[in-house]
Amino acid sequence: INAEYGAEEAKLNEVEAAESTTTQSVTRKFTKVETDRDKAIRLSSYQNIQQERQSESWVPCDYKPPEHPYSSGQKRAMINKKDKGVAGVEVSRSQYLDMFLPGITTQDFSSDRVLGLRDLPTLTHTKQKVETLMRNAKVLSFSEICQIISDIPKLELLTELQKCANLVQGHWVISSKLLYPKGSRSGLTGAPAELMIRHRDFILCCFVQSPLLKRKHLQSISKIHPTEIEEILKQVSRFTPREGWVFCKAPSAEFALQYPDVDQSQKTAWNEIYDDIYSTLHLKVHRNNPLVERKIEKQTISKELTSINIETATQIITRLQLEEIVDPFHLVELSNEFRELIGPCSALVEVVESSMCRYIPPEHCKQVLNEMCTELRLCYISVLTQDGEREQAIGYEKIGNLSDKYRRIIFSLFESRYQISKSELREAIHQQLQTHLTSKEYHAITTVLCDSPTAYKSGHWVLRVKRGPE
Repeated sequence: INAEYGAEEAKLNEVEAAESTTTQSVTRKFTKVETDRDKAIRLSSYQNIQQERQSESWVPCDYKPPEHPYSSGQKRAMINKKDKGVAGVEVSRSQYLDMFLPGITTQDFSSDRVLGLRDLPTLTHTKQKVETLMRNAKVLSFSEICQIISDIPKLELLTELQKCANLVQGHWVISSKLLYPKGSRSGLTGAPAELMIRHRDFILCCFVQSPLLKRKHLQSISKIHPTEIEEILKQVSRFTPREGWVFCKAPSAEFALQYPDVDQSQKTAWNEIYDDIYSTLHLKVHRNNPLVERKIEKQTISKELTSINIETATQIITRLQLEEIVDPFHLVELSNEFRELIGPCSALVEVVESSMCRYIPPEHCKQVLNEMCTELRLCYISVLTQDGEREQAIGYEKIGNLSDKYRRIIFSLFESRYQISKSELREAIHQQLQTHLTSKEYHAITTVLCDSPTAYKSGHWVLRVKRGPE
């Protein structure tokens, strides 16, 4: 029994050894789970379309040429007018049109949209007349409005105008909120009304500052399609080659002289729009941007730090021995002019000296300016230009705001380089003051003192220098 058992076990070992020597590797592939997106791509592919075409069965057709009797009979049957199986349709013209446009009626549109200038005499309410006129005309002077709507008193017209229009360059322009009602969308690109109002107000704000709007002023607009911007511009301006977009009417001061209170209230309203646009559109410091320039002009400058009194002026004149040439009151006036001329940033020395020639002989301007710099805490800045040359500028060390403790550091940075980056600015302040610059402080400094050499997305800054009276 043991011998038989041993023989069987030996045979099994030989079979296992033979099987182990003939073992082969097997590769198994798993089908990838097809998503809805992958399936849609596969079905729309050219290969799948070709396969479907090839798999379609041919449909046998019995073709009859035009000369065949059967074809002639079918043609006569289609054009036969004596067919009594078709009943005539007896409906009115309006009912017939409603059959093609069942969902659109005149009730779906507001009365303001369908009314034109010829309908003005039929309107009874002043509000309807003024809004209809401004919707159709877009831009009108107050005298033109009074001529068109002559049956209503001027004061009543003025009251309604302020509700539906804004004053731009002495003329009334239809309000953006009236042009783009809440909840509506643009007919060109489907942009929402809130976005269209914001960008139209941006363009109107630019025209309030200047009747000429250049293409580079629109670089901050990037949230609506260029066709929308062009459509807004065509409503209130005209394009002039090599210049830009010019406001459609010449600037006029006639209305401001007749109604100064209304003119002032409109300026106040525009100031509020300035602040809203500046924050919502996230405008950065950008060269030749009229809204940014407006924001910089609103920076407060302390009069106590940037002006001298009559006693200080007399001491300066006495030290320079110019009692018979210079009047002390002229120096006081000059200190106030410096505040407007230099502003929160800096200005070229030659520009400042040229403004002094009205009160002081040119040969004495330099020494008088040096004395005034000491009293007003003005510092000279040797600015490095893009061409590697030097320009002599002048700026306040302190103006009484958040940028005071960083001004001297920034001025010194631009004496050794034309432009600086954000990291270089932060590192220089950290090394000299042992403090980290917050985002609010960084924004306050760059808005006042710096300018972008090309566009606000470049990430580098140059020193903002006034090169002429504005």
